[in-house]
Amino acid sequence: MDVSALYTSIPHNDGIAATASVFNTNNCQSPNTILQLIRFILDHNVFTFDNQFFIQTHGTAMGTNFALQYANIFMHRFEQDFFSMQDLKPTLYTRYTDDIFFLLTHGEESLIKLHSDINKFHPTIKLTIDYSRLSVSFLDTCVSIKDRYLSPTLFRKPTDNLTMLHFSSFHPKHIKTSIPYGQALHIHQICSDEEGRDGHLEVLKDALTRTGYDAQLIDRKLRRATARNRNDLLRRQTHAATDRARMPGGMVHWGNRAKATTTDEWAPHNNQQTGPLQWSRTFSLGPSGDHPPRWTSRQAAEESGRSEADS
Repeated sequence: MDVSALYTSIPHNDGIAATASVFNTNNCQSPNTILQLIRFILDHNVFTFDNQFFIQTHGTAMGTNFALQYANIFMHRFEQDFFSMQDLKPTLYTRYTDDIFFLLTHGEESLIKLHSDINKFHPTIKLTIDYSRLSVSFLDTCVSIKDRYLSPTLFRKPTDNLTMLHFSSFHPKHIKTSIPYGQALHIHQICSDEEGRDGHLEVLKDALTRTGYDAQLIDRKLRRATARNRNDLLRRQTHAATDRARMPGGMVHWGNRAKATTTDEWAPHNNQQTGPLQWSRTFSLGPSGDHPPRWTSRQAAEESGRSEADS
């Protein structure tokens, strides 16, 4: 499923109420100050069009720094409220901002009813659905059923022509040499079937060759990527906590029960002289209930590629 125009479809009052609910659940400090700042941002989004000034009265601008976290918090509350009223719940539910992937084992009629119910749940939040008994695409992954098991492979849109940074580009060498490794690692991480993986790697090799990469460099980087243990790549990564923790547009997913698990906190900056309004964002992704959340993003493979690149 896909949420239609998520950012611009969140009513101000509903979004702030969802944020306040999350703050109250996690006993965050000074929530009123943060909520006032959110209200100020939402009520003062002024833009020009055709030499006229306008103010946005519904939803949030997509370019606003806090829009991603704000939309994720709203959807978290939306999902909690909706699924708490449902008797039939997905076996697996996964969301990346406004893109949703879930498994329902109760038949097509139940699926259609679920989609109808979720579109009636909120006056402005509407979802489109694409379902199949054989395979569905989610972000850059195509998931199919083979021998009663889920088998993921790489998905590319028909318009994707695999345009990459040309090797003659005036960029640092380590950036250019990391691209073959990062792209190959991404394919290796997604594809569960080696034959399908190798087919996507051949397509990648052709694209890299067309953009000036040396054949020996390509082969060396692809061998290094495919030598990595795929189970290690799929395992949840842990990072040391800091007072400036970064929360990317992430994926929240849980199994067995449709139970939202994201928690968040706000903590003051270490410098007490900066005043009461100087706050840094920290988001705790610790366990909630029996199913700890897992977050992932497409850039993970690229970041791994940079760390493995030749100097």
